Amino acid sequence: MSDQKKLDPPKDLGGYRLVEHVADGRLGQVYRGQRTVCLGEFAKPFAVKRFRRLFTQSPSFARQLIEAIASASALSDRTIAQSFDLFVESERYYLASEFVDGCDLAVVCETARNLKTPFPALQAAFILAEGCRGLAHAIARNPPLVHGHLTPWNIRLSRTGEVKLTDFGLSSPMYALPPGMYSPTPEDLRYVAPEVARGRRPDAGSDLYALAVMVYELLAAAHPFDFAPGTSPGTLAASGVPRPIGEVASIPGELEALHNRLLEADPDKRLRSAAEAYRETCGFLDRHGLPRADPVLAQVAEELHGQVAMEEAEAEDSGSVKS
Repeated sequence: MSDQKKLDPPKDLGGYRLVEHVADGRLGQVYRGQRTVCLGEFAKPFAVKRFRRLFTQSPSFARQLIEAIASASALSDRTIAQSFDLFVESERYYLASEFVDGCDLAVVCETARNLKTPFPALQAAFILAEGCRGLAHAIARNPPLVHGHLTPWNIRLSRTGEVKLTDFGLSSPMYALPPGMYSPTPEDLRYVAPEVARGRRPDAGSDLYALAVMVYELLAAAHPFDFAPGTSPGTLAASGVPRPIGEVASIPGELEALHNRLLEADPDKRLRSAAEAYRETCGFLDRHGLPRADPVLAQVAEELHGQVAMEEAEAEDSGSVKS
């Protein structure tokens, strides 16, 4: 369940009006906002992230955050949520970006697990293709840009069936923090490539590995590490040897072969080109007749959006929604 909650009264700052608390993240809180410094009525929604003061009080973090967001703002692809504005208000940093109305992939993965029902293979492949497209677009920049912290919480499915990667540019500043100020959570480690868990900086290959873990969750209705209970997430992440997808899910052989290349624990053996993975996945989709604008995915996103909204309303009525 998300932490969505109306603000009463709405809060105005930096030319934006924060109207709803959407979620809490590792770097701060996210709000749905509207632009107020403009001519006429400007109702377009924005996602406004308020960074925790603990982080932005670090001069090196703040400097790298500004540089990283400047690079990320140049990204322009249908699969990447756009960054629009970085501003400071009362010594707090705020990032205004594209608001993607829908649900995050974590909701989809959780629903599949709870219902013990695998996500349709063609729709999972569509999510894989769009994710690879976004990563390929970013890595083709000069200088190349990796995501570095790809999880189901920063991949969103819009209510029209779009797949959007969010939070590009927010990973690299974390490496500027003093030791001990930030460490990955057990949930983070479930999507970390083995070489990153052992201390290497994220790269294009580790982004693809993280994406492949999420696709595994969709296809198997289980996380690959769920088959090794009792072992710490850190140990599992460092080993990076999940149960083969073909043993737990019935999927087309060509999709299984591609997925295995992306989920390879050895980074030197892993398929590391997002552009190549995108082409191969699109070829698979074309051979199975799945259109690029997938109506089934839109229906899934719409239903899950409604389900989450209903749960939030019930929780708010019972007084259990977090603020």
